[in-house]
Amino acid sequence: MRRRTTSGHQLPANYGAQLAKFRDYVQTESKGLRLRNVVNMDELACQFDMPHGRTLEKKGAKEVLISTTGHERSSYSVVLSCSADGRMLTPMVIFKRATVPREQWPSGVVIKANRKGWMTEQIFSEYIDEIYLQRPNSPVDPKQSLFIMDSAKPHITESSKAAIEEYAKLAIVPARLTRFAQPLDISVNAVFKHHMRARWNDFMLDENLHTYTKGGNMRGPSYAQIAQWVKESADSVKPETIRRGFRRIMDPTDTVEHVLAVEHEHEHDDFIDEPPSTRDLTDIPDEFGTAMDKFEIFDGDEYDEAEKENQ
Repeated sequence: MRRRTTSGHQLPANYGAQLAKFRDYVQTESKGLRLRNVVNMDELACQFDMPHGRTLEKKGAKEVLISTTGHERSSYSVVLSCSADGRMLTPMVIFKRATVPREQWPSGVVIKANRKGWMTEQIFSEYIDEIYLQRPNSPVDPKQSLFIMDSAKPHITESSKAAIEEYAKLAIVPARLTRFAQPLDISVNAVFKHHMRARWNDFMLDENLHTYTKGGNMRGPSYAQIAQWVKESADSVKPETIRRGFRRIMDPTDTVEHVLAVEHEHEHDDFIDEPPSTRDLTDIPDEFGTAMDKFEIFDGDEYDEAEKENQ
């Protein structure tokens, strides 16, 4: 049994040529531009519960249980943006609701809502006004900026493309090649989700944060808590992590063969800097190592229910 290395669509037959053509286009169009004006935007499907796919259990156990609040399938979308100089733009959260909840929202995050909980043409237009154009010293001339995004349906409608092309040249990542050609997918998204999971772990461990239904079931995190985690997790991504993703498509000395060989470059330095929980791990008994012989690590089948519904 092996843990999966990645998930997603099968690569197209001519993926090498498509990737080379896209990288050539980005390198040509970004020449002479300030790095702060080369921007990538992407959406992530997230859940209110974010348990890890691995846990400890005794050998031979019939069931391997992981505590959650029962909201693993309650999803929302996070819109992340970053620039080639290593900066994260203001994140956006899209909740699966008819209206935006009335809560005390943290500053530094944009909140949206719709019944499906993902990007639409209308929200993309609002993203441009409320996030993209709010960058410091954002140029008016579209020739001075490059905007990179994938080929999700709300992105590639005529109205969406026209809206962004008023302010930037457009580079659309070829379908099914985002993990090789989109900076956020290459080096940022996995780190962001790592920080989100760390905050969910803290929430599960802190009884003071829990509320319960009349039936005694623990409620999941509030909408405002999710928004706060999104802001903190986006702020926790290191500038070098962001820059590394852009270098993979903007550096002409990096070959296509190397890019294809180094898939999903997770930033291990970021993971090492913070443990799975932001709490300090102390007072571990000496007998722990001996007791570990009675346990084994089980691989869980982590999957994105929201992304599955979108397909």
